[in-house]
Amino acid sequence: MTCPLVMEELEGALKVMQNGRSPGPDNITNEMLSHLGFQAKRKILGLFNTSWKTGLFPSNWKKAILIPILKVGKPKNKGNSYQPISLTSCMCKLMERMINKRLVWYLEKHNILMDEQTGFRQFRSTEDQVAYIAQTIEDGYQRQQHTFTVWVDMEKAFDRVWKKALILQLMQAGVSHNMLKWIQNYLSQRRRRVNLQGRESRQAIFKDGIPQGGFLSPTLFLVFMNSIQNIIKPHVKAALYADDLAPICSEDSCGTAQVRLQECLTLLEQWTDDWAMTVNATKTTYSIFSLSTKIPNLRLRINNSLLEKENYPKYLGVTIDPRLTFCKQIETVQKNAVRRTLLLKKLAGTSWGADMKLLKKTYVGYVRPVMEYGIAAWGNASKTNFQKIERVQNHSLRIMTGGIKSTPINSMESVTGLESLEDRRKKKIVCQYTKFQHLANHPMSKLITNNPRKRLKRTNFTASAQQIQKSLELPDLRPDTPLRSSIDWPPWNQQSQIENVKDIDGVTSKKSMIKRELHCLTQNMLDKKYPSNYWIRAFTDGSASKAVRDGGETYSTNYKAEAEALQEAAKVLVNSEATHHAKVVLLTDARSVLDALDSTKCPEVNALAQAITTLSLTASNLVLQWIPGH
Repeated sequence: MTCPLVMEELEGALKVMQNGRSPGPDNITNEMLSHLGFQAKRKILGLFNTSWKTGLFPSNWKKAILIPILKVGKPKNKGNSYQPISLTSCMCKLMERMINKRLVWYLEKHNILMDEQTGFRQFRSTEDQVAYIAQTIEDGYQRQQHTFTVWVDMEKAFDRVWKKALILQLMQAGVSHNMLKWIQNYLSQRRRRVNLQGRESRQAIFKDGIPQGGFLSPTLFLVFMNSIQNIIKPHVKAALYADDLAPICSEDSCGTAQVRLQECLTLLEQWTDDWAMTVNATKTTYSIFSLSTKIPNLRLRINNSLLEKENYPKYLGVTIDPRLTFCKQIETVQKNAVRRTLLLKKLAGTSWGADMKLLKKTYVGYVRPVMEYGIAAWGNASKTNFQKIERVQNHSLRIMTGGIKSTPINSMESVTGLESLEDRRKKKIVCQYTKFQHLANHPMSKLITNNPRKRLKRTNFTASAQQIQKSLELPDLRPDTPLRSSIDWPPWNQQSQIENVKDIDGVTSKKSMIKRELHCLTQNMLDKKYPSNYWIRAFTDGSASKAVRDGGETYSTNYKAEAEALQEAAKVLVNSEATHHAKVVLLTDARSVLDALDSTKCPEVNALAQAITTLSLTASNLVLQWIPGH
């Protein structure tokens, strides 16, 4: 983890940089960095390695310009009505990406982060936490228990991080040498100035808190929050997304639940005192989820303040009610979605009009996400309630197609190529359920394997997923191995000196060329670039079905089969003495797999990347070459 930074890490960080972002005080933009030549990249890599080796962070990279943005619906005359947007050096952010990837790899590889934490982590999301809480409440109903949840509000958590305590937490996690020294220097002596309507204030020093907008900041915050796991005792569960903490307790007796939750809050109060954090007692509330109407209120305290009861709490954007009917949530979703469909009406109703393709893109990107967020948890609501959401999509379909009210819904879905919300709900439930099965250390994984005996005619996330799998005759998708993730291969040992060629001179489009011409151009390219007396050629092909060997069969895809074929070829070549110090070319007709290898957001090819990297260490030269398929 402390070895020098390599060019592959720099190239990977440059690929994911987004253009159009505002520069920092040095006025260097992402566009400038992304268009650099190889020699310029080498100079930057040398600069980064000097900083990495010495642990010294350029002072200009520690400066930030704060742009205050007024929050929606807030008064202009109050300081807390503004959200500060921090503009920092793009060069700094580039190096942060590289260091952050190493730190994340270390934390995940050694299972340092608490299982309950789902913030800023691969394969985890806010929707996981909503499903986890809903499933816990439903399990309580089946066991004839009452579920009590405290919604903890940490006041300005990011801005209150105690830097010295953070360094201590990193040391306890095993971070050392130049990684620790570099982060320590990265956090020290950071300066800011406010820019308001072109006028800048004097510089001020950040005494506490982690840098806003930094790519390293979320990971550092997770490390700082990691010790909060000590407040979670037996019989109390917890949902945690960054600083959004929700202790949960299901008990037969209200008195027992009060004792357990109060102990948790007392430990939380002690934790905040030890680590210089603050709980906002006025915004911290508790809720009771029970099918009984005679549940007394609890008397829970934190910082000598009595917590108020909240009947309809909103956690991570989803409103939860005492009986888990999700009526309030669906009502809110419907209002927001209907308001957004007004844009569709406007686009379709102007004098020039928008075509169906543009309207569909607007709907898919702007309207539908509002209706689908958290749907795996609240989509089990009654059919009457769920139909309110479906009506919004049906209305949008009529806007897109110009259909009248009597137009069949199935016809409009067929014309637009859109699935029904019910089908998408089922798909999302099964995908999320399968993901939980893969993640053995996810709290939800334990819930779905330890279902209580069904006593009530109620449905829930787990029951719905199992029912959908059974009705669609899907196989048991529980894997023998966990999900492939970024921790499978260290960032500094990524593909080295591997050429990825995705075109052939003269080949423009397979459809516009006859097979004989394609064959001649491909054969000429192979004879010219990879003569058989100097190169080892490995041809691979994959098919989801009707394969000669190791076919993917029914529940696979051609994409996955192609990746598996490349992976198997790499493994065979590694074990062959003929490939040692030889030139090797892997030939495939799967351009999508080659694109995925170039991407940093395709964890499904991590195993393939690892196999190819291993092969590159034995071969003197390795090339991945696309060729037209049969």
